[in-house]
Amino acid sequence: MSSRPSQPAPGQSSENQSASEQQVERAVQLLNQQDYRGAVNLLKSAARSFEARGARPELARVWNMIGVACRRMAEYDEAAVWLDKALHLSEQIKDQETTAEVLNNLGILSAERGEYGEAEKAFARSLSIAGPLNIDPASQISTLLNLSLAEMQLQKLDKAREALDRAELLARSIPDPDQRGALLSKITARLSGLPRPDANAALKFEQWEVSGFGITACPCATPCPCRSMAAPTTGSCEEANFVHFEKGHYGATDLSGLSFVMLMASYKEGDRWSTLYINTPASDEQIEALQNIMRDMSTSRRAHFERVRRVDLSYSVSPDRTLYTIDASPLLKIKARLRTDKRGRPSQRTAAFDPWSNTISYMDNIEYRLNDPEAGKSWDYSGRQANFRDFVTTGQMYRRGEMISQYPESNGFFNARQLEIIRKQKLPMLKRYPRPAKGGACCSGGACSNPLIVK
Repeated sequence: MSSRPSQPAPGQSSENQSASEQQVERAVQLLNQQDYRGAVNLLKSAARSFEARGARPELARVWNMIGVACRRMAEYDEAAVWLDKALHLSEQIKDQETTAEVLNNLGILSAERGEYGEAEKAFARSLSIAGPLNIDPASQISTLLNLSLAEMQLQKLDKAREALDRAELLARSIPDPDQRGALLSKITARLSGLPRPDANAALKFEQWEVSGFGITACPCATPCPCRSMAAPTTGSCEEANFVHFEKGHYGATDLSGLSFVMLMASYKEGDRWSTLYINTPASDEQIEALQNIMRDMSTSRRAHFERVRRVDLSYSVSPDRTLYTIDASPLLKIKARLRTDKRGRPSQRTAAFDPWSNTISYMDNIEYRLNDPEAGKSWDYSGRQANFRDFVTTGQMYRRGEMISQYPESNGFFNARQLEIIRKQKLPMLKRYPRPAKGGACCSGGACSNPLIVK
């Protein structure tokens, strides 16, 4: 979005112009702090002033910003009204830079509504305008990333790759090495998530349903920022996610009794490492069925594990079902106690980003140790963060778009689609969530289940 300074219209005082610009600048700050309602109020006030003065370029840009704020609050119909107004005005006054920006935002709105064909058209039109104008390459790269992800959803894999190749060429032209490196890293992550046209494009998934419980331990503080889409406490994440299926099937394959640990590490430098540890009795058929479930959860249709290793994995639960121990000694040990109220109920439940459930409950992390010499990984994050979930999860829930984890892109807090799910499903929320002063999104963005769209 733009907050370019405006010039006073003929016959108007610079004082009025300055007050309106100050409102816009303050609104930008509120948007960055996720105070969308406060930003909208300021922007509407500024819009009235711009409209009264006949400052049409500034009015188009402010309407565009109001549309973005409404989208982030999941007020999609209202967002469409403001973005359409901004588009028509910017076209009328031939402000092509604002037109390209508004089209990109309309594309994001369409994508968040699941209208990927409309999103593709908007992104393509935005790029056709931006190219000849020599608009900031970083802005064009963002639109190309958007376009590629919409085309992935439409299974236009060749076109998605073409968009990413164009983005890479633009990124290499950026003189600033830090900005260039960050953009190239993001493009590389998107390319790695692009399905291969051969094996995965035609992959058809069986019906599946699983139920059970899971425990996650990581080095973050409690509550874990990643669960509400903020940056991890330490800037990197070494997460062990234990899951046990009490009942489950993938097609005709019985998964009842299966236990496994998804171990994933993401670092500031962009390095990612993952291993699936699965209990020794698991058959090859069960392992393939489990990975197909993970593929079905994912836009890229890939299971995100570099290594799959059978281990002696067991768990135990205390009689009051508060103390859980996961043991794959000497490789891995997790021990955590559920936080409960005076009546023995989970005391810290919240909506959360998780592939198996839309809610978690926090635990006291008593022990979390890993020592995998074969992988060259070893750490002790005992006393940090742990959380628990029980779940009944199906492929249909993902196909209907009902999971928070399907919409990971974020500016540091639950995004519009996630908040919409939280409201519809009446999920519990904490009174306070970690929100870093400088923003920052969860490190999962390039590797999580379903990268939908970039902001």
